[in-house]
Amino acid sequence: MKAALLATLIWLTCFLQVHGQNAALKSRVVDAKGGHGIAYVNIGIPGKNTGTVSDEQGHFALSVTDNMLDDTLLFSCIGYEPMRVPVRTLRELAMPVVMQPKAVNLKPIKVEASKLKEKYFGIYTESAVVQAGFNQNILGKECGVLMSTKQTALLDQVQINFGKCTYDSVFFRLNVYQETDSGKFENILREPLLYSYSQVELEETLAIDVRAYNIEVKGNFMISVEYMRDLGPGTLYFKSKLNKSSYIRATSQAEWVKTPVGISIGVFALVGK
Repeated sequence: MKAALLATLIWLTCFLQVHGQNAALKSRVVDAKGGHGIAYVNIGIPGKNTGTVSDEQGHFALSVTDNMLDDTLLFSCIGYEPMRVPVRTLRELAMPVVMQPKAVNLKPIKVEASKLKEKYFGIYTESAVVQAGFNQNILGKECGVLMSTKQTALLDQVQINFGKCTYDSVFFRLNVYQETDSGKFENILREPLLYSYSQVELEETLAIDVRAYNIEVKGNFMISVEYMRDLGPGTLYFKSKLNKSSYIRATSQAEWVKTPVGISIGVFALVGK
């Protein structure tokens, strides 16, 4: 009981935010070619805990303070070129944010099953004694686990163990990041991985098949779960372990923060023998 309370307090502390005089910033993100709204765009001030995610039609609302007027919002979405817009411009002009589709060159992946073996990366626990996760209704929050492989690995099946869930159903995005030479984490997916599960389904280990997406990693990589849809007040916790570590970020473009609680996210992957 004390361990669970400690984990929850640590998690709550990581998301404390201080707000000044807030003003609602509302707009829409649209496709430059088709003019349609772009769903689930990550929107935020890089390095700060201010951000959100667009809804299914591309609409978004963001609370900004006067001291943020000289900052710049970064709009990022798989399949589109990143877009930067000054907060002041977006607040003063009634205009949509237009994003250009991004051309993606797909490299062929050759897999020889006889030369591969299955290996598990990440953290796994079925114990619900320690739990941590999403305790605030802020779009774009992420919880992830850092993993590492010396050999190139082809991701096969992601496994997640959720603990407490107060929602009838949940909707989240699964992200895969590769650590770059500069120490930053870059999303390497070529298309968004969106999932919806009922509360009952979350009682068992989620086994998400990602083999068809041909996701290759090498070196340090991270798999995260991102809070994508406004579900109202409630909690969604992962089963967790103390003396392990995981990473969180409060909003879409915030910095990652390492925490001393390891959430149950892992992946089976195929690596060379």
